[in-house]
Amino acid sequence: MSRVSPASARRTRARRTRQASLVVAAEAVFAECGLGAASMDAVATRAEVSKGLAYAYFADKGDLCDAVAVRALRRLRAALAEAVRQPAPDAFGRLTALGQAYAAFATDRPADFALFEYRVGQAPPYAAGSHAAACHRVTLGLFSTARQTLRAGLADGSVRPDLDPDRAALALWSGLHGFVAVALRSDVQAWYGVERAVLLADGLRLLLDGVRPCSPSR
Repeated sequence: MSRVSPASARRTRARRTRQASLVVAAEAVFAECGLGAASMDAVATRAEVSKGLAYAYFADKGDLCDAVAVRALRRLRAALAEAVRQPAPDAFGRLTALGQAYAAFATDRPADFALFEYRVGQAPPYAAGSHAAACHRVTLGLFSTARQTLRAGLADGSVRPDLDPDRAALALWSGLHGFVAVALRSDVQAWYGVERAVLLADGLRLLLDGVRPCSPSR
């Protein structure tokens, strides 16, 4: 069994520390400037490293965005896990909690939500070991939570019996993401006289009405 030398271990730790500092700097720059306006130069400056060193750790801005998105998705995963652990009368109640947690997370962390929107446009295949592949794995885990909750609803009768959990999970996320994006990106109060919180509540209720059985079985 080969042993890692102390010098090699120190270099590995230093590399991880520098990479993490770049990701933290990128989070701050993205939050201040937005993804479109942010640059590798600005991130390197915030991290107090050279632009060349930033490119030594990330192939390009897209790779850096993916690395930051991994952290954002993991935060979302933790928020949804906490929501689904809360007491609820049935699986439909847990599904409602998941939707509310997603909307609340997006509202509280708009920079993270912007990264989710960015990731929607990044199609597979992803290079093995890449940050994009890591994003995909976390996203699949999020979908698994929704699917499992829908399957539990099929078992306890709190969701429509004709639903396919895989297709329903994708449809629910698509609808939820869509109206959350409208709520965050548009001044719905000025345009339509509707408060953001009201739009979020109405959108979630209408979306989940399509999941609830016509005659709930008890």
